[in-house]
Amino acid sequence: MKTKLFLLLGIVCILCSCGTSKPVKFYMLDDENIPNETKGNTPIFLLENISIPGYLSRPQIATRKDNRVYYDEYNRWGDNLQDMLPQVLSYQINNIANKTLVKTANYRNQIKYKLYVEINRFDSVEGKSAVLDAWWGITDGNDNIMFREHKVLSKEAGNNVDAFVKAQSELIKDLSKVIYAKIKNYK
Repeated sequence: MKTKLFLLLGIVCILCSCGTSKPVKFYMLDDENIPNETKGNTPIFLLENISIPGYLSRPQIATRKDNRVYYDEYNRWGDNLQDMLPQVLSYQINNIANKTLVKTANYRNQIKYKLYVEINRFDSVEGKSAVLDAWWGITDGNDNIMFREHKVLSKEAGNNVDAFVKAQSELIKDLSKVIYAKIKNYK
C-alpha cells in the first residue's frame, strides 16, 4: 500500500512539474529614427564604451523598491546593456545633429575628441519613475579632460516593464540632447 501511495505521489509530482512557464520577453532601447548609414562626414568624437555599475551587468531588467534592487527573470535586455548603450547614445546624438559627430569604433586615428559616460544608475523605481544618473565628459586626443558634467534625469515610468523600458529609452534621448548641446560647436 505504501509503495502504491509513493508511486502515485511521484506521478502527481512529475505531472505537476510538466506545466509551462511564463515566456521570457526581451527588450531593446528604442532606436527609432536612427539613421541607417553615416552622413558622409568624418566624426570628431569617439565614444568607446560606457561604464555601468555591476548591478546592471545582468541581462534581467532591474527595478528598485525600498532601497532594494529586483531583477525580473521574465523581462530581459535583448543585448548586453554595456554594448547597447554606446550604440544607441551615439546614434541618437548623430540623429539630433543630422550628421555623424560620434562613432563608437574604427576611427581612432581621425578622432579629435573622446566622449566618456559613467552611469551610476539606470533603472526604474517601481510604479514611479525611470532614473538615469550619469557623469559625462569630453577629453582631447591626449585624454586631458576638457569638460565634465553630472546629470540626473528622470521620467515617469508607469507600472509595467514596457513603460519602464520606454522611459529608459527616452532618458537616453534626453542625455543625447544634453551632450549634443555641448558638442555641436566643436570642430
